[in-house]
Amino acid sequence: MMKWMRASLSRRGWILGSPNSLEVELCECNVVALLNDLFEGSSDAALAFYFFRLSQRYSGLKHGVRAVSTMVHIAVSGNMNHIAVNLLRSVLRDVDEYSAGEWHQLLSDALRETSNSRRVLETVYSMLVKRYVDKGMIKMAISLVDDMRNLGMYPTIRV
Repeated sequence: MMKWMRASLSRRGWILGSPNSLEVELCECNVVALLNDLFEGSSDAALAFYFFRLSQRYSGLKHGVRAVSTMVHIAVSGNMNHIAVNLLRSVLRDVDEYSAGEWHQLLSDALRETSNSRRVLETVYSMLVKRYVDKGMIKMAISLVDDMRNLGMYPTIRV
């Protein structure tokens, strides 16, 4: 998998260093760019997810909201909705109804900014509405549905 990932990224101009290491700074900006290049170059969401997990292991830190949002969109685009749901669930794990206002806005904005497909964004927002409801965060779910409505989107019941 590592060989395939390296080949795909080198075709897109990334130089990753020796075969057994990553010599690229794994700041959030680079992780987002690498994820996008990897998915665009290979059309393989599983390969992008492999890099997502690998980069987290190399850096020793959790990914930021933009990197997670990018991976969520890639997972949905690559028909790996279960990965997207798990990522959204992990993002919401430590958020409660009282501290969620600013966090909700940050997550909603990051998901919108990292999206390159209206259909995928609608699916991701629908997943997030479901996660909010599952967690009992009804105000956040209603707020997101209002945001969706302002964008001309409506939650799907499939998610």
